[in-house]
Amino acid sequence: MSEVFKQSGEYKPIVMPGVDTTGGEFIPDYSEETDEERDARWKRYVADTERCIKDEIFDEAEQSGLRALEIAEAYGGDDQRLGISLELLSQIYYRDSRFHYGAPVMMRLLQMYRRRLGQDHLDTGTVTHNAALLYHGWRKVEEAGVFYQQAMYIKSAKLGLDHPQVEAIRDDYALYLKDIGEGGSKQQYKPLANENLSDAQGFNPNLLPERDRFTLSGQFDALPKDLFEDMSK
Repeated sequence: MSEVFKQSGEYKPIVMPGVDTTGGEFIPDYSEETDEERDARWKRYVADTERCIKDEIFDEAEQSGLRALEIAEAYGGDDQRLGISLELLSQIYYRDSRFHYGAPVMMRLLQMYRRRLGQDHLDTGTVTHNAALLYHGWRKVEEAGVFYQQAMYIKSAKLGLDHPQVEAIRDDYALYLKDIGEGGSKQQYKPLANENLSDAQGFNPNLLPERDRFTLSGQFDALPKDLFEDMSK
């Protein structure tokens, strides 16, 4: 047997609903729940996630957020509940400095907004700004710069250069430029050997935008399900 198949034994066995495998919590069976019950359960997980984010209990927030995402995946398409779940998870990973987890969540969310609202929608601009903040924190300098510029373009075109939202992006972009050095030299922006930002020589983590600057979008309304099905044909 090849090494690939030998490694498959490392996966945990599937846990069936109603089976208690740890001597602790009994796993409920949701196979018979109604749509209303499922939606109510999603809302409870979202509320728990938001509460834990506010209290900065990010491990618990992640668990509730992942449960909300699991439910939201079942709605299919670009459902609003899926967008909200992804946005909450990306916020958790940003504020907890787990940027490598947040990036794929953020990219999925951004593509959803671009696809459903368009490249130049204000909410797409908000998510693009958040992507810039996340990639800035992750020290992905090239990607962060592109997202900052895209967010600035989207917001300024709709709101004007003096709008507070545009000024917020400009302030964060100024911190980014200061972080990478005058003139934006990538040679001055050394990659990390690990996820600890304070380990980087010459890097001042205090220059990063404040964690609470990661803002929620307007959380777009999903397209009607029948319209999505028509588009997918």
